[in-house]
Amino acid sequence: MKKGLAVLFAISVLLITLVGCTDYAPDITADTNTDTPLQGTIFDRNISMVQNGSPELIPNITYKDAYDNFFSNPQWRGFKADDGSDVVEFSGDCTYCDQPASVYIQFVIDGETSFTMHYAGITVGEESFDADEESFLELVYTPFETYSQEVLGSDLDQDVQEAFSEIYASIQ
Repeated sequence: MKKGLAVLFAISVLLITLVGCTDYAPDITADTNTDTPLQGTIFDRNISMVQNGSPELIPNITYKDAYDNFFSNPQWRGFKADDGSDVVEFSGDCTYCDQPASVYIQFVIDGETSFTMHYAGITVGEESFDADEESFLELVYTPFETYSQEVLGSDLDQDVQEAFSEIYASIQ
């Protein structure tokens, strides 16, 4: 278990950080079954901040660019979690283990200019589950890799590829 937490911490520090955010703890509870995103200045600002943010090691690709390119039916919404945290949730459809799936990724707002990727869940058919370490890593890396190849016409920087390879090898 300690190894898994260390890997998730490493992922947060190396790849998901924006302005120094390094926390990962998938315990946000909220009513995520509503189809209506909350509207208003704070939620619009939070959504915009996440959409226009980038992982620290991939500063030339935004979450919006990567996720909207990779997932079909991309949706972004903001809400207040039961613990009072402001959350931005991305949802989209993709293929997971050769089956149609829906993905939910939640970012917790950590202040005026920072956020942390906090939770990822996957629904395949009638089964929903929290993303394990490998799936979490794939949800971080694959959309950015795909965007870089398909839109920018090049692979991600060698340092980024090596960092992901090292982290991926450590969870095998």
